[in-house]
Amino acid sequence: MLAQALTAESGEVDILIRTGGEQRLSDFLLWECAYAELLFTDRMWPDFDAADLDAALAEFRRRERRFGAVPATLLSAAGAKDPHLRNSIEPAILIETQCPTPCANSM
Repeated sequence: MLAQALTAESGEVDILIRTGGEQRLSDFLLWECAYAELLFTDRMWPDFDAADLDAALAEFRRRERRFGAVPATLLSAAGAKDPHLRNSIEPAILIETQCPTPCANSM
Protein backbone atom coordinates (compact mmCIF):
# COMPACT_ATOMS: atom_id res chain seq x y z
CA MET A 1 0.00 0.00 0.00
CA LEU A 2 2.90 2.39 0.77
CA ALA A 3 4.51 1.62 -2.59
CA GLN A 4 1.24 2.34 -4.40
CA ALA A 5 0.79 5.65 -2.56
CA LEU A 6 4.35 6.80 -3.26
CA THR A 7 4.37 5.90 -6.96
CA ALA A 8 0.78 6.97 -7.75
CA GLU A 9 1.68 10.60 -8.44
CA SER A 10 5.27 10.33 -9.61
CA GLY A 11 5.37 7.03 -11.50
CA GLU A 12 8.41 4.79 -11.43
CA VAL A 13 11.49 5.75 -9.43
CA ASP A 14 14.34 7.22 -11.53
CA ILE A 15 16.97 7.61 -8.81
CA LEU A 16 17.24 6.09 -5.35
CA ILE A 17 19.54 7.90 -2.93
CA ARG A 18 20.60 5.84 0.07
CA THR A 19 22.05 7.87 2.93
CA GLY A 20 24.10 6.77 5.92
CA GLY A 21 26.75 4.73 4.14
CA GLU A 22 24.62 1.62 3.66
CA GLN A 23 24.84 0.07 0.19
CA ARG A 24 21.65 -1.98 0.08
CA LEU A 25 17.99 -1.42 -0.76
CA SER A 26 16.46 -3.00 2.35
CA ASP A 27 13.58 -4.32 0.22
CA PHE A 28 11.99 -0.84 0.15
CA LEU A 29 10.06 -0.39 -3.13
CA LEU A 30 12.27 -3.07 -4.65
CA TRP A 31 10.17 -3.63 -7.79
CA GLU A 32 9.63 0.10 -8.39
CA CYS A 33 13.40 0.63 -8.30
CA ALA A 34 14.18 -2.09 -10.88
CA TYR A 35 15.49 0.43 -13.45
CA ALA A 36 16.34 3.21 -11.00
CA GLU A 37 19.82 4.64 -10.80
CA LEU A 38 21.27 3.93 -7.35
CA LEU A 39 23.35 6.50 -5.52
CA PHE A 40 24.90 5.81 -2.12
CA THR A 41 26.24 8.49 0.19
CA ASP A 42 27.96 8.37 3.57
CA ARG A 43 26.10 11.53 4.62
CA MET A 44 23.45 10.83 7.26
CA TRP A 45 19.88 11.90 6.49
CA PRO A 46 19.71 14.82 8.95
CA ASP A 47 22.85 16.29 7.32
CA PHE A 48 21.71 15.68 3.71
CA ASP A 49 21.06 19.15 2.29
CA ALA A 50 20.28 20.94 -0.96
CA ALA A 51 23.93 20.82 -2.06
CA ASP A 52 23.94 17.03 -1.60
CA LEU A 53 20.74 16.75 -3.65
CA ASP A 54 22.21 18.97 -6.39
CA ALA A 55 25.32 16.75 -6.49
CA ALA A 56 23.16 13.62 -6.70
CA LEU A 57 21.12 15.09 -9.56
CA ALA A 58 24.31 16.12 -11.39
CA GLU A 59 25.59 12.54 -11.06
CA PHE A 60 22.24 11.21 -12.29
CA ARG A 61 22.38 13.41 -15.39
CA ARG A 62 25.89 12.13 -16.21
CA ARG A 63 24.69 8.53 -16.29
CA GLU A 64 23.48 6.73 -19.38
CA ARG A 65 20.01 5.35 -18.66
CA ARG A 66 19.65 2.01 -20.42
CA PHE A 67 16.62 0.38 -18.78
CA GLY A 68 18.15 -3.08 -19.20
CA ALA A 69 19.41 -2.50 -22.74
CA VAL A 70 23.00 -2.76 -23.91
CA PRO A 71 25.14 0.41 -23.83
CA ALA A 72 24.40 2.98 -26.55
CA THR A 73 27.96 2.64 -27.84
CA LEU A 74 27.23 -0.98 -28.73
CA LEU A 75 23.89 -0.02 -30.27
CA SER A 76 25.42 2.73 -32.40
CA ALA A 77 28.19 0.37 -33.50
CA ALA A 78 25.51 -2.03 -34.70
CA GLY A 79 23.57 0.80 -36.37
CA ALA A 80 20.55 0.45 -34.07
CA LYS A 81 18.76 3.18 -32.14
CA ASP A 82 16.59 2.75 -29.07
CA PRO A 83 14.17 5.60 -28.20
CA HIS A 84 14.10 4.46 -24.57
CA LEU A 85 17.72 5.50 -24.02
CA ARG A 86 17.30 8.87 -22.39
CA ASN A 87 18.25 11.01 -19.45
CA SER A 88 15.24 12.19 -17.52
CA ILE A 89 15.05 15.95 -17.10
CA GLU A 90 12.74 15.71 -14.09
CA PRO A 91 13.56 12.45 -12.31
CA ALA A 92 11.38 10.83 -9.68
CA ILE A 93 13.64 10.67 -6.62
CA LEU A 94 13.43 8.26 -3.74
CA ILE A 95 15.66 8.77 -0.73
CA GLU A 96 16.07 5.75 1.52
CA THR A 97 17.35 6.93 4.86
CA GLN A 98 18.69 5.56 8.10
CA CYS A 99 15.56 7.01 9.75
CA PRO A 100 12.96 4.54 11.09
CA THR A 101 10.50 5.82 8.45
CA PRO A 102 11.77 6.04 4.83
CA CYS A 103 11.25 9.40 3.17
CA ALA A 104 10.36 9.99 -0.49
CA ASN A 105 10.63 13.08 -2.61
CA SER A 106 9.43 13.66 -6.14
CA MET A 107 10.89 16.39 -8.31
